[in-house]
Amino acid sequence: MSLPSQSGRIGPSSRAYAYSRGRRKTPLGVYAVFGVAAVALVVGGYFVYKAAFAPAQEPVAEQVAGGESLGIEDPIRASEPVFEPPVVPERRVTTPLAQTQPQPEPEPEPDRGSLIPEPDEVAASNDTAPATMTMGGSNDPTPPRSGGMLGGGREAEPTTPVRTAPVSRAARAIETAQREIDAGRPVAARRVLSNALADPVMNEADRVVIRREATALNDRLIFGPTPSPGDPITEQYTIQTGDSLSRIAGRQGLGTHWKLIQRVNGIAEPSKIRVGQNVKLVRGTFHAVVSKRDYRLDLYHGESADRGSWTYIRSFDVGLGEDDSTPIGRFMVKSDGKLENPAWVNPRDSREKYGRNDPMNPIGEFWVGLEGLGDDAIYRGYGVHGTIEPDSIGTQASMGCVRLLPDDIAMIYEVLTEGESLVIIEN
Repeated sequence: MSLPSQSGRIGPSSRAYAYSRGRRKTPLGVYAVFGVAAVALVVGGYFVYKAAFAPAQEPVAEQVAGGESLGIEDPIRASEPVFEPPVVPERRVTTPLAQTQPQPEPEPEPDRGSLIPEPDEVAASNDTAPATMTMGGSNDPTPPRSGGMLGGGREAEPTTPVRTAPVSRAARAIETAQREIDAGRPVAARRVLSNALADPVMNEADRVVIRREATALNDRLIFGPTPSPGDPITEQYTIQTGDSLSRIAGRQGLGTHWKLIQRVNGIAEPSKIRVGQNVKLVRGTFHAVVSKRDYRLDLYHGESADRGSWTYIRSFDVGLGEDDSTPIGRFMVKSDGKLENPAWVNPRDSREKYGRNDPMNPIGEFWVGLEGLGDDAIYRGYGVHGTIEPDSIGTQASMGCVRLLPDDIAMIYEVLTEGESLVIIEN
């Protein structure tokens, strides 16, 4: 049994007092002081935080309020140091923000008529762009750098013209002839073209061009009404009392038919010429060279013995003998061999006959008889004549003679001289 002093006291409230001996109780005032201090510390920390960090958030709020999205989800993170800027896919500026930014003034439209490139710019363009040149001028729109045009006192740099295509021999000959014509020397121009045709290096395409140009020139020089100064082929004559065109041709020793005087002077009625009238005369001798390969007759003028000096006049299309029967050789126009409106008998069938002025005569209105020279004297009965079959020109349809169209044979008849003019037939 324990002593009373050794057992715990049990009070009326059943509260045990064992182990409470010697323990001091804390006054309530102390807890109150600590509570007030803690509250003050929290409030003070709040104001310190607000003072230190709140201003850094204001620009973010201001930017967002202005309508600009910065791509930042948490506005507080804007106050933290950022080492890499956020990626902004597209900055969309609305009207209020755009009005706050100054707008640049538009530049005035330059006066293109007064634009002159600076010297360095001109040099750069000349160094980078290839120089090209066409006939008659340059394609480069940049003006030359001369003191006169640009006022810089610098001379234009030399450029090398580049031709895009070679110039043919025909083009060079025609250019030279044109310079002679511009200088008032059409006869010299004719000689240039004739020499070009005689050039053995000239190709056939160039010859076609030369013939066309020379024909046009001679249509004026020879077959036009005005004589050209210094032309040995033509001259002017004043009609005297008792003259007729046939007498003029004979007395002047022209070697050409009197109808040629009528042709070149445009005389409608040969019997109605008047005293004192000036007419143009054409003097022979003319020659013909027939190319069987090309079905072409080329007319020349010059001394019979010197073919190399002949002057080309013009060309005509011809028809030839069937089965290649037109002979190759050198011929001369027979004395008394030129006939107008001749009668004709078919040598293969004597029953086929045509009288003078018969419109059905196959040889037409003019006949120029030929006689072979040297070894070619064996060829008899051949001639140059017209045809009533124009479609036969350019073909082999005759009995061996050379055919021409009616107007062409009329001119050949007028210019060839009996006993002097040569007719050379070549392959």
